[in-house]
Amino acid sequence: MRKTMMSVTAGAALAAALFFAPGCTSPSVTEAGGAGSWTAADPPSADHVFDVGIGIDGDVASLAAAGSISLTNASKRPLSVLAFEWTLRPASEFSVSAGGRPLEVLNAAKNMPSTTPLLLALPVPIPPGGRVKVDVRFTGRAAVTNGQVHFGLWYPRLWRESRSVRDTFRVRLVAPPGFIAAVSGRLDPASGAYINDCVTTHFGIFLSKSMKVERREAGGVEISALFTEKGRDCALFCLAAAAEIVPFYKKWLGSYPHRSLVILPGGDRPMGGYPYASGMVVVHGQESFDPAKGEKGNAWWTWITAHEIGHQYWGESAMSADVAGDYTEAWLMIGLGICADKEYMLRTGRGWDRHRGFIDTYLEGLRAGAETTLDAPPSLVKLQR
Repeated sequence: MRKTMMSVTAGAALAAALFFAPGCTSPSVTEAGGAGSWTAADPPSADHVFDVGIGIDGDVASLAAAGSISLTNASKRPLSVLAFEWTLRPASEFSVSAGGRPLEVLNAAKNMPSTTPLLLALPVPIPPGGRVKVDVRFTGRAAVTNGQVHFGLWYPRLWRESRSVRDTFRVRLVAPPGFIAAVSGRLDPASGAYINDCVTTHFGIFLSKSMKVERREAGGVEISALFTEKGRDCALFCLAAAAEIVPFYKKWLGSYPHRSLVILPGGDRPMGGYPYASGMVVVHGQESFDPAKGEKGNAWWTWITAHEIGHQYWGESAMSADVAGDYTEAWLMIGLGICADKEYMLRTGRGWDRHRGFIDTYLEGLRAGAETTLDAPPSLVKLQR
């Protein structure tokens, strides 16, 4: 566990009840009465079971969901308040109950904004070691752009002050007719639910009306690639590469964090990629792919596929301590991703031209007198923005 200290406001003091664990951190004095409180550095994980339906009306996608969220109070103090990353919006539904009793939203009583952290009082405190299950119903909306729908954090998530944990999900999804759905879990035919027991960032949902999908099985992982007609060749190239990369990582590192992986197309230029959600990655510029170059000439696409899949460990399953905000500022996460893709490229005889280029760029910066501190000081980050 790592030590943290925070100044707790009157509302956040209530939220802290979710994370009490004695001795985990330094005590902080609240503004409401001056009582000492401790927040756990390792907050509890949660199990999510949702039934989700999505409808399309013109350029708006509407989501309606019902289900449950469960967690165990692993601290040594009673748990009396749940805190969620969520915002109460007009004309949107959000209701939470425990044992059939609606939970009181404390934000209004404390004259706080009805947004994160959204505080809900449990009718009966949960003792240490006890388990709580709350029933939830909620709705949301997203834009339909060019036949695509990107849902961000579409469900109420327990608020953990930006600390990452591994949550489990069982999501039954009814997608709108004519749309392909890409999600952060593998479909279980028996239950009809998409399942993922290692969701660290968030459980992603992406819809497309115009794309197609191809799938392969490798190393016990179902790998899917979505693509436009123009990006088909690149998507199939990345899919074939992923079918080798996933088993390599699994053998090298001993396991793979998910039973499914989805590769999505991104921007129109080959400028890299990013982790879209747990078990989902984006590779940019697929429509610029030239199949005539062959496998060797397209080594860049092999490398970027290995790099983005590597982030399903570094920054996803194995979280680096510096990932507190924008992941592009997380030098440790990016560095470990590069370490993973370099290992794959070298061990499979694909050379290290890409990595030599990284080193040359760094050396050029040194010669130019650029600031090369790995973890840039706040003053320098502010100047660069």
